[in-house]
Amino acid sequence: MKYIKLFELFETPQKVEFQFKKLSNNQYGYYFTLKDIEFGIYFDKFNGIWDRSYFRINTPVGKSLKSYDMANKIVSSVTYITNEFFKKFKPTILGIIHIPMENENNLDGTKLNKRAFINYKYLKNLPIIKSGKYELRYYNKWRIDPNTSEKIYGVSICLIVIKGFNGYIKLEHDQNYERFYPQ
Repeated sequence: MKYIKLFELFETPQKVEFQFKKLSNNQYGYYFTLKDIEFGIYFDKFNGIWDRSYFRINTPVGKSLKSYDMANKIVSSVTYITNEFFKKFKPTILGIIHIPMENENNLDGTKLNKRAFINYKYLKNLPIIKSGKYELRYYNKWRIDPNTSEKIYGVSICLIVIKGFNGYIKLEHDQNYERFYPQ
């Protein structure tokens, strides 16, 4: 029951106060604070595709971010700000890379890694997704293990794409990526 309640938390992004800063014509920063810890979210544009990344800023020694409550608040805040970015800039494509968590090796490719799965729980409920203006497209990247010649999965990539966009997306033409449809 505790497990179910935990993932019920990861669904609706909650409003967060933030500061916006234009860093260049192709980079914008959003900054927010949770429990005295500062976070930054960067949206960078490369070759017409936006990328989102977030990080801690000057985290005080001893501040733990590993509690479920803190993880929920961080992902919720990042998702809320992502929606604000879409409302303001209306990008065609935004990419989000999810690296595996510690001790999460050799994913079998039939599911998202943990970070991608948690993010998916929020992203699918973004107003821009629910409105039908944008859609989520997921890809798992794999490589061949040189010792066993087996596929090794790891990185999960989410694209938030304007609905109906059929332009060139490199991931759809790269044999190291497989399209994935989360449930």
